[in-house]
Amino acid sequence: MDSLIGSFPQKSQRSARVRSDCFVRNIFLGLLFVFSWLVLSLMVGRVFAAPHLLPDLYYASASDEYQEKLRDVFKQGYGSGVVLNCLVTPSFSTEYLVGVRSDDSGVFVFSMTPGSRVANVQWLEAVENGELKKYDEFGEELNYSKDSVYWGLRKVTPRDHRQITVDVKRKVIPLDVSNEIASVWRSALLGVRREEEPEIILDGAVYHYSMRLKGYGVVSGQVSSPVNYVKMRALTELADAMYAYSKGDVDVEVLMQKIKIYKSGAD
Repeated sequence: MDSLIGSFPQKSQRSARVRSDCFVRNIFLGLLFVFSWLVLSLMVGRVFAAPHLLPDLYYASASDEYQEKLRDVFKQGYGSGVVLNCLVTPSFSTEYLVGVRSDDSGVFVFSMTPGSRVANVQWLEAVENGELKKYDEFGEELNYSKDSVYWGLRKVTPRDHRQITVDVKRKVIPLDVSNEIASVWRSALLGVRREEEPEIILDGAVYHYSMRLKGYGVVSGQVSSPVNYVKMRALTELADAMYAYSKGDVDVEVLMQKIKIYKSGAD
């Protein structure tokens, strides 16, 4: 009987150690899973900054599956009547597009906001196709289907990017203000050039600008935010202000303030 009673503390200690090991292991696996999602988010963002627009990797990567999905989801933002646009791809939140469109009824600032993040569709595809793997602390491959993070995204993300709904907003803008915006786009896009050592931003949003310029065709360039350069910061803030304007959250004066900062700024 003494030996039986004496065995209880040892069993309890072993159970405690097992629970502790499992807890640590689960924390490790959870962090590893989240880390892989963060890495993919940063990879699709390609976050670089410079005092001018850089050549746009969005247009240079025609074979990239994520880029193809973006072009498909936002195809109306590049269609007939679109004067200029800016596609914004944040590292960890939903992408969106802003622009200026002209038709028989007038000139508008418009925005497009998907109901789901396109990058999440890409990430889930990579997981389910076996392109993205994870391993435990012993190097053994693990099954993603048992992760709460995976299932959390799976429940709210369409399996096909073509099932993503897009909310489109637009608001009439005075012609002179639209011309001012176009002059900013033209100035920035004509300054596109490579940077030998662009600043790398670990967390931010990439702004992809494009516009058809006479004698050049469609010209594109990108910059990241947050950015310390005055003109580029004003350029990204103008795109954000246009997004807010399309929803009726700000007035024309806010747009003009951003335009003035861009035109008077110097880096």
